[in-house]
Amino acid sequence: MNLEAKMNCPNCNKNISVLIKEMIPGRRKRCSSCNADIKFSGDDGRRAQKALDDFEKSLKNMFK
Repeated sequence: MNLEAKMNCPNCNKNISVLIKEMIPGRRKRCSSCNADIKFSGDDGRRAQKALDDFEKSLKNMFK
């Protein structure tokens, strides 16, 4: 499954989509609007995964 996270470009604030599996420390993504180079830190992928895990738990609790 290719899960996406939405984030804002730190330069132009445009909303861009990034695959969770691409949020690897040291990896970069270029903003399609302003061509800013966005570098991922070690916590980006972990924070996105935690948010997804928390969301999944919430959904399970709603339908118990």
